[in-house]
Amino acid sequence: MKQVKIIIEYLEKILSGEETYSNSIAVIRRSKEIQKEDERKLKFLLRQSLLRRELFMYFLSVRLPEVSFSTKTLAALLIYFANSFFLKSVEINKDEFEEYLISLNEEEAKLIIESNILLESDKNALYPSKSHYLSPLNLSLRYNHPLLLIEFWIEELGKKQTIKVLDATRKPFTICGRINPKLVKVEEFFETNKDFKPGVLKNSYVYTSKKSIKQTTPYKEMNVYSLSLYEAKISDYIQSLNPHSVVCFEDEKSSLFLDLAIQCETDTHISVITTSRRRFAICNAIKLKFKLDNVEVLYLNKIEDLETLGKFDVVYYVAPSSNYNAIRLSPDFFVNWKIDIHSEKAAFVKERLASLTPLVATQGFLLFNVTTSTAIETSEQAETFANEHPQFALALTMKTMPYEIDNALTFTAVFVRLEKDNNA
Repeated sequence: MKQVKIIIEYLEKILSGEETYSNSIAVIRRSKEIQKEDERKLKFLLRQSLLRRELFMYFLSVRLPEVSFSTKTLAALLIYFANSFFLKSVEINKDEFEEYLISLNEEEAKLIIESNILLESDKNALYPSKSHYLSPLNLSLRYNHPLLLIEFWIEELGKKQTIKVLDATRKPFTICGRINPKLVKVEEFFETNKDFKPGVLKNSYVYTSKKSIKQTTPYKEMNVYSLSLYEAKISDYIQSLNPHSVVCFEDEKSSLFLDLAIQCETDTHISVITTSRRRFAICNAIKLKFKLDNVEVLYLNKIEDLETLGKFDVVYYVAPSSNYNAIRLSPDFFVNWKIDIHSEKAAFVKERLASLTPLVATQGFLLFNVTTSTAIETSEQAETFANEHPQFALALTMKTMPYEIDNALTFTAVFVRLEKDNNA
């Protein structure tokens, strides 16, 4: 029961908004009182319990409608629900658990116990009939995904696409990246490092070992660096444009500037603009570590300062999103779920795209990249920008689904500036 008490305390703080999942995991990791094996179980149970929260609340509303419980009791029930019905990762004695519930709140505990809500047979009540085999509720059960997210995906993508996306969650996450050709010959690299296999793009690799990639020799020697295959494709596309200058504007972190600086065969000048001081420090550290002389890192204090930076052949914007694409998100995302957040993000990105237009030179390119599944943040955003800025033409759009590449849904729109620059 010691494990249960610890995890309930953490879960209660998360549900009440006092703490985040990420911080709780960090505290558990640093604790000297928790053994390594217990730490692994606690972290797993905490994560899975949070992902099952919506399903549990639905179940609770069916079994005990119009009854409210304290946050601590809800946390305790959620732990028991996730463990006994789905996980079996932490052994919980039912009698001891009921005693613990009574110690929290005797009246609530009696109501729970008398209603038989904790009986194993109640699991059958969760599973729908065959006619509802593909219902959002059943998909939530089968794939261990939040009910609201599945309902949203079905509305946005359709049921067939949603099931394909959910199937992708069961595939192991692929670790991929690039080889630094300036430090090592690619052919010799694969001969020496058997855990790295050639990827589909130039100088790319797929890491096949179960060992931590950060402990491998190539990483220690900076011969390789992590990069999503999708970003690698975008990087190759930008290089095919033969630009003299590229600026990466980051509202979300990206490794594109690093890849361009290393893989570009020409003397392309690359600028990175960020609105985060922490990200500014990280980008500078990357620049120094990899000795990127052709990279300039800039911190943007005011959006109006953009106009003083001049013109660029390529402007690449990494936009923030609602993250509705993410199939391996931290539970932090689901604790404070806002179903309309995609509209807020789309409005912000619309203003940001407009503010970036002065940076694009005549016949230059503006690339807008976002990682999400909502139409308002992807295709509709691109169409709106093209309609409201006639000096730009929508050249092409690129989109991937989680079952195709990188376990994520990503969208990129490429605009070309047609008009002559009056300031030239």
